Amino acid sequence: MRKIVNTLAALAILLLMGCKQGNTAPVSSSYTDVSTTTTFSTTVNSQTTSFLPSGTDLPFLTIIGPGQVGGPYLDSAAQIRVLTDSQSASAITGMVYSGDGDTLFAINYQQYVAMVVFNGFRDGINSNLKVLKIRQSGNTVYILTHFDDGGGSYGLPATSSQYQAVEIERNSFIQTGEITFQLLDESGKERAVATATITGN
Repeated sequence: MRKIVNTLAALAILLLMGCKQGNTAPVSSSYTDVSTTTTFSTTVNSQTTSFLPSGTDLPFLTIIGPGQVGGPYLDSAAQIRVLTDSQSASAITGMVYSGDGDTLFAINYQQYVAMVVFNGFRDGINSNLKVLKIRQSGNTVYILTHFDDGGGSYGLPATSSQYQAVEIERNSFIQTGEITFQLLDESGKERAVATATITGN
């Protein structure tokens, strides 16, 4: 009996060590326009981005999410909010969790611009909302995003309102002034649009 217990204990330790090693593997990224601190890995291939106009890919840092679930935003439509100062951050506090609102309010808006992407309220959500690429072409910024539209085909459906917040350095924008921010899904369909005046730092 003692041999069996010792064998089981040894197997449990080996399994735990294997899980630990798997969790500490470095996150890989197949594209270079996203900060290395981004916490997900997604392949963005040329077919996925072929509908995007030529332009400059803007580096961005994920500060909330991706795939923050269960949020207070209850509209079914996707939405994008561009935050250029603490006042615009305060305007969306009812759309995000209070702690996330504090994070958005605390951004150094003299140096950064933040964007919050809302998936929209969905039933049957199982995967995460993810901002994949941000590209500027002239006075338009395209935010390519993986959306989760939910549905009954998922094995473990949940009801949720996901959102993700990213920040971009003001000096990264290739053009300033009044900028249109177009939120696109992976098929090139526009999900939402917003405008904001962007200045340098």
